[in-house]
Amino acid sequence: MKTKRFLSLLGKILGTVLTVVLAVMLVLNIYVAAARNIFGKNNPTVFGFSSAAVVTGSMSPAINAGDFIVTKRCTSYEIGDIITFEGSSAATTHRIVEKTDGGFITKGDANDTVDGETVPESSIVGKVVLTVGGAGNIIIAAKSPLGMLCILAVLIAFIYIPELIKKKRRS
Repeated sequence: MKTKRFLSLLGKILGTVLTVVLAVMLVLNIYVAAARNIFGKNNPTVFGFSSAAVVTGSMSPAINAGDFIVTKRCTSYEIGDIITFEGSSAATTHRIVEKTDGGFITKGDANDTVDGETVPESSIVGKVVLTVGGAGNIIIAAKSPLGMLCILAVLIAFIYIPELIKKKRRS
């Protein structure tokens, strides 16, 4: 009897925590989507932080394709910092190898040559402060149509399976 009550309480607590986490994630995603689509910001930040899934291996072995990174906007950047910046075609994450009057020269650790353009400080999204190996693959997969379908199926299961179990117990 005590075990059932404990499990029921644990289930309610976990359900509440999961609901709060999902609600916060939903609000943050709505903000990021609005910042991108309404205000035209390519890499919006939340409290100075931004995140991305890495799609190339240009920073191997420090950061690999499929890793998830978190960047933080800083007041200054130094040689050796790994930064994410708005390039001519897309956001890029590379290491600062040189400071110039016009900005920074960057290079991917796995690349043989430096990047072709100087990065002005105004183009920098932030300095990489956290790398989660392989987690970017999950985000990339979740953004696909099949991934979104799987997420929807899991959410539906979380909502309806407890109800089905209660009905079965009653009958």
